[in-house]
Amino acid sequence: MEEFRLAVEARTGCPIRVVDRSSSDGPVAQVQLGWQHRRDHHLIHLQPDYPAKLMSHLLAHEIMHIRLSYDAHQAGRCRIFSLSASDREAAIKAFENRLLRLADEGFPLPWLADCTGRLVANLFGALYNFPLDLIVEQKLREEMPTLAPSQFLALTTPLLKEEEQDDYELISRLMPRRFLRALVALRGVQLLFVDSLCRGATDHAARFRHREGFNLARRLWQHWQIKSQALQPGDEYDLVDEFADIVGLRGNYTWLPDPHSNPKPPTPAAA
Repeated sequence: MEEFRLAVEARTGCPIRVVDRSSSDGPVAQVQLGWQHRRDHHLIHLQPDYPAKLMSHLLAHEIMHIRLSYDAHQAGRCRIFSLSASDREAAIKAFENRLLRLADEGFPLPWLADCTGRLVANLFGALYNFPLDLIVEQKLREEMPTLAPSQFLALTTPLLKEEEQDDYELISRLMPRRFLRALVALRGVQLLFVDSLCRGATDHAARFRHREGFNLARRLWQHWQIKSQALQPGDEYDLVDEFADIVGLRGNYTWLPDPHSNPKPPTPAAA
């Protein structure tokens, strides 16, 4: 992992600094790219309580994100995923009827509103992050096979905890049907990928197979298997759109241009 860090620093021309987050809220790690934040370094924020035995994989995962983003940036294909205020308002409005029904059953409105905000964030976070993470984890397995044990534990341990606290029944009552199908599809393809990477040692996808939307997960998985055979810099952003087309979320989010990207000029047409 340390050799990989040095190689990516040399490739991008920027050192990578790792700092602890001030709290354990939010994702376990977050990358800030040097050119996007006008810094002379890349920054990785980590949750301070992340298990030390899994740290090598987590750092390699985030550093691979840096490398992929840099390669897309160099190719003029880097984009920034955004859920604008209008995107978010439209998504939350779709919950309205279900919220009122549950409120009539006695659920407190502030709690329902908080759950709705979290579900919207989780859905669109999954739409953006899962396709990128498939590419990252596949490249780690191909290029850094010595990390396989740490990778196995890092990917499966959270899933085991999640299976013990499955709140699908409540989520299915709260989420609009099309959003629920999309979430099941995105989670399903994530689990199919983990099971495939673990070569039969796990079957995390089993609990999703009978949920509405898993047919879309199979379509995502088939698309991923074809797409992953010949990935080019920046294809990860196209993959997000392609997944969104399959699960019915295209047009519900916004792409912002990389403000510091220098797109390559078009190739002259042949005479």
